[in-house]
Amino acid sequence: MVRSSELTQRIDLQTGDVLSGAYGEDSVTWQLWKTVWASVKPQAGSERIRADKLDGAQRFLIKIRYLAGVLPTMRIKHKAVYYQIEGITNVNSRDRVLELVCTVDNGATA
Repeated sequence: MVRSSELTQRIDLQTGDVLSGAYGEDSVTWQLWKTVWASVKPQAGSERIRADKLDGAQRFLIKIRYLAGVLPTMRIKHKAVYYQIEGITNVNSRDRVLELVCTVDNGATA
């Protein structure tokens, strides 16, 4: 169970629609799905090698009250930062709390 006093941050859960342009390029348009109270806490960072470059990904654990329909294809906006959802856990499978493991989406635009 998560206490109300722990959920002190407002976050926006957004869904993405993929649109094809005139030249066949795809773009994603993000739209607000729900605004909820959350706990946003940084976790240990990790470093990976991607395309011969060192990639330091900062992970965050975002906790919210259980909400049906949250998908890993969504993204989260918290203040001016966008997060990509990497994983979703329904804590103890009790439909009370969702833990969202996220990384900062550095390429995100409004």
